[in-house]
Amino acid sequence: MQTLLLDNFINKSEADYLISLYEEHKHLSFKFRDVYPLSIFENNLTQAKFLVEKLNSIAAPKKAVVDWIQIVKWPEGSKQALHFDKLSDETVLTSVCYLNDGYKGGQTYFEDGTQFAPKSGRTVFFDGKYYKHGVKKIASETRYVASAWYKIKF
Repeated sequence: MQTLLLDNFINKSEADYLISLYEEHKHLSFKFRDVYPLSIFENNLTQAKFLVEKLNSIAAPKKAVVDWIQIVKWPEGSKQALHFDKLSDETVLTSVCYLNDGYKGGQTYFEDGTQFAPKSGRTVFFDGKYYKHGVKKIASETRYVASAWYKIKF
């Protein structure tokens, strides 16, 4: 399976800032299954532009750009079964950037048994339309991530 794992992709102050941005705008989030996404583009949260630029710098060699990005709050007990990303027919890449520590569970896992431990600042890139993946149950506390989906840049 092809993945790219980058530790310290964002630093602690950037991760904390994104969590505070979420909390400041949580009234704009919505319930999706058992998690609470906050769309960056849809809500014009330009304060997160630095993250989009960093993500695009990694996607550039694949001629891809961020198409959709959310900060997602995963409360205790939430999880996601194995699935393929179906955001758009144009989606070519997925990334998950872990924003905090201090919770148990919440590993990103794949059908082949590969899994990534959450760690603040760590980001994993993969083809979510090709690799079936999920999120292990959050056993305690709250997990925050920035999830992004990419399309080919025209």
